[in-house]
Amino acid sequence: MSLPQVLDPRWATVADGAAPLQRLCTGAVWSEGPVWIGESGELLWSDIPNDRMLSWHAVHGLRVWREPAAFANGHAREADGSLLHCSHGQRAVVRTRLDAQGQPLSDEVVVDR
Repeated sequence: MSLPQVLDPRWATVADGAAPLQRLCTGAVWSEGPVWIGESGELLWSDIPNDRMLSWHAVHGLRVWREPAAFANGHAREADGSLLHCSHGQRAVVRTRLDAQGQPLSDEVVVDR
């Protein structure tokens, strides 16, 4: 593992003292939309062209969190812990309710027009 290479000097104060970068995943075509799920201690993100959501956990490693995922992206957490994401496949903003361990319970469309 290596320290980040700073290409823009404005970033130097942020990167100073940062932990080494670590690759968490290979095989994704286009990864985007990361969000932290603190309840389960995992990082969640989208692999849009492969229509799936992936997660990484320090102990369990990489796993497919949801597949198919309706080309979901743009994840954010709500105050109650629910996960919001933009579903390109459904042309909607979708809310995924999570259990106390951060696992998905149910989905509901929040906005579709």
